[in-house]
Amino acid sequence: MNYDMGARFYDDIPETPLSFTISPTGNPNQMKLSWSSPNQTVHGNPLDTLQSIRIWRNDFLLAELPADSTVFFDALPRPDFYRYQICAVDTSGQMGRTLYSVEQWIGGAMTGFLIWELDPTPITSTALQTAMQELGISDNEIYISHTASRYPLESTVQAVFVCLGIYSNNHVLTNEEGQKLKNYLDSSGNVYIEGGDTWYYDPQTPVHPYFEINPISDGGNDLFYVSGEPGTPFENMLFAYSGENAWIDQIEPTALSQRIFFNVSTIHGTAVAYNAGSYRTIGASFELGGLVDNTPPSIKKEAIRLILQFFGILPTGIESGEQTALLPDQFILRQNYPNPFNSSTVVQFGLPETGEALFEIYNIAGQKIYREQLGHQAPGWHKIYWNGVNSVSMPVASGLYFYRVSFRNLAGKEFIQTGKMHLIK
Repeated sequence: MNYDMGARFYDDIPETPLSFTISPTGNPNQMKLSWSSPNQTVHGNPLDTLQSIRIWRNDFLLAELPADSTVFFDALPRPDFYRYQICAVDTSGQMGRTLYSVEQWIGGAMTGFLIWELDPTPITSTALQTAMQELGISDNEIYISHTASRYPLESTVQAVFVCLGIYSNNHVLTNEEGQKLKNYLDSSGNVYIEGGDTWYYDPQTPVHPYFEINPISDGGNDLFYVSGEPGTPFENMLFAYSGENAWIDQIEPTALSQRIFFNVSTIHGTAVAYNAGSYRTIGASFELGGLVDNTPPSIKKEAIRLILQFFGILPTGIESGEQTALLPDQFILRQNYPNPFNSSTVVQFGLPETGEALFEIYNIAGQKIYREQLGHQAPGWHKIYWNGVNSVSMPVASGLYFYRVSFRNLAGKEFIQTGKMHLIK
């Protein structure tokens, strides 16, 4: 614990709280804060005007509690680094000395998506975050760091996106950073790396061979349009390019990998995908943030959706934009995404006709823990959001769960499909 001694001695303000502890509750998404309120002022006078206790989390005012409060339960939005502060306030509104905890990791294992925005002039992390949110991924599952050391690369992370930038405003991946990424891939991870010089010009690190990229040359000042590779899910895409400059590495696949984007001017590759079975990688020499949105499917959101789909995070076949409006020809229940998930997940199902729908979740023992009557549903695609609670809104434990959607058409015929999801806390 540390004390902020302040400098306000001209007022007889409340003393700092006598103690302040932070402890787990057994629920990884909840912390218990407890304290002893002060009974005197900074000048040693009896404090008979105590009005409230204020608590901050990461400099955000979290709560103002009655004077007799000594405990507060904080529901954490996600596992992350947190710092708490507490002080007493008197009836005149004067704040006393502040007691605070050092920043610490709280909330269990990290899940979701980690973006290493190492580019000194970043343009891609915002595009990634926006697209992921539009694709139904909670902002609480998206971590952005401007260093490679802030967040742990645990196997529970679904994918890592590394943004290195374009010369001369670029970051050169170090051996230590490359080793971290290699270790993560060895634990069955997914990694996307973009950088204008990282494949040919810059020194190679332990992770570079995991991309199965054949670097051809340092490139020239000639990247004006980026096209999707024929025969891949990206084939109908064509983007004007407005990155920091047009001078990027020319790259091609090996016999084991697949080119997915190329430079229209030179026909050289600009992005390569590799599925090793136990891990998957995509390496690009342009910046996703530099792609200029055109008419669908040539939009960044769609390109990012296909990248996530290649990583096995979004289920194959989920369409975006106008394609989503196409009616399914049969009752379809898709794999939830993200999966595994930490705080919330999305279940999508398609109906070929009008009817009544019901959503249920069962635990591994076959016990029904959640039921939501969806009611009358029109033909088309529908989404269900589940935030990991049971039918009485209590959080459920980590583990495997089965989700089921039942559909009864107007003729009374019932259809049932089931999927499996993994909740990690």
